[in-house]
Amino acid sequence: MRPTAESMGRGVGYITVMNIINSLIAFFFYATIARIVGTSDVGKIALIFLVISLFNTVTLFALNLSVTWFMSYFLGKGDNDGAFGAFRASLRTTAIISAISFIAFLALSPMISSMTGLSIYLIVGAIIAGFISNFSSLLGGALYGLSKYREVALQNIIFYAMSRIPALALALFMGPAGVVIAWIIGSVAGTLYPAYILKRNTNAAKRKIGVKDIMKYGMPLYILALVGFAQGWLGISALYAVTGSLSVIGIYYLISSSASLLGILYTPLTSVLFPSMSYKFGESGHGAIRDTIRAVEGLVFYVTLTVSLSVAAASRPLLTLFYGSAYAADSLPFSVLAIATIFGALGGVYSTGLQSMGRTDRQLIVGIVTVAVLFAGLLAFAKLMGPMGVAIASFISSASSFAFSHHFIRSHSGYTISVPWRKVTFSALVALAVLCAQLLTGNMRLMFNVFADVIAFIVAFLLLSKIIKPLTEWEKDMFRSAMPSWIIWVVKLI
Repeated sequence: MRPTAESMGRGVGYITVMNIINSLIAFFFYATIARIVGTSDVGKIALIFLVISLFNTVTLFALNLSVTWFMSYFLGKGDNDGAFGAFRASLRTTAIISAISFIAFLALSPMISSMTGLSIYLIVGAIIAGFISNFSSLLGGALYGLSKYREVALQNIIFYAMSRIPALALALFMGPAGVVIAWIIGSVAGTLYPAYILKRNTNAAKRKIGVKDIMKYGMPLYILALVGFAQGWLGISALYAVTGSLSVIGIYYLISSSASLLGILYTPLTSVLFPSMSYKFGESGHGAIRDTIRAVEGLVFYVTLTVSLSVAAASRPLLTLFYGSAYAADSLPFSVLAIATIFGALGGVYSTGLQSMGRTDRQLIVGIVTVAVLFAGLLAFAKLMGPMGVAIASFISSASSFAFSHHFIRSHSGYTISVPWRKVTFSALVALAVLCAQLLTGNMRLMFNVFADVIAFIVAFLLLSKIIKPLTEWEKDMFRSAMPSWIIWVVKLI
């Protein structure tokens, strides 16, 4: 199916709904697990997720991203056989590499257990969960390549629901071990569903695609994934090394995970952009990349900056409401991480453009520079300032990622950022209204405080939408196409 503004809007709508549901499930999981187990056990759960992420990152070789690009690219050229041939080659390669890696990780499990302080049973369970989720990721990448956004959304919702909700019930009796078991259940469910969907399509492959070509495209992405893993977990690891406290990293893990959930503001768009721009690049070349980024950049500013600044302004009552007063102590680091979301959003759009053009080597350079900046920031601030120092280092790292991504997208597509000052002004004024409400009601009862912040956000958002008019008619049309029919009326309010 050829990507159009309407189909992209629908795709963004599906992925947005998926992210809203997943974020609600994740918030419910984090808020509940923080009350079921202590901060020390939350620290153990963070280390369990680190092991699962390590297995996925090291052993998947970015084949989930490679299969998306190859399938979209071949379909853009009208080559269905090539698209499904690439899928079969990727699936076979994933199976072989994952099986070998599974055995190797099991052999290393005693050493991993010693390094993390987790029991050998938790480590083995995490490795099993990582092994199964490799296939879930690969099959999900194939669905993206086919632009089956509804099925992608369902797959992810199934995984989130089946991994998080049972985890809470099992954690009541088993602690962190219950979380591991639930992750295995969720990974199995998240693999079976896309396997069923794709089974009806794979017979279309009548020719083979060389694994060498797939690995050549994916190798820079694989190294970038390793860099991304380091970027995502380096802060937690540095904090653990500095403090040696599971409670400290448990609290920081929850607040950083909560800040990362703000990715819901832009990941639906970048998820749809990758296969769409890959298709258009195969069809029309570099000009299509430049035109697409120009069309969506304003939406990224409007949505991401408005919400992230407002959340940062109300960080203390939000953390207290969701996780309890023990976690509110890190409200300032949370605010810093929330504000950095705009850099992640814009950098994500530019990085997707580079990936769609096959310039994964440039993505790799961006990733290496970003981690180097993060590492330097952690050395400078982590020991001196603790969680706040880690947050500052992450902020600087995100800003550097944005800057280098923009440099390369400008070099290869000719696109230069155009700051929409009307939207920036709108976002800043809405956040200022929330901050004023927070300052006026901060010493009152929690629920009244939160209620005042929400009302301030809604009133300022609606009022300033009429005064400043931050959206163009095309952007409003994009919102209409992304929204379910029963809430399209919301667009009229903005």
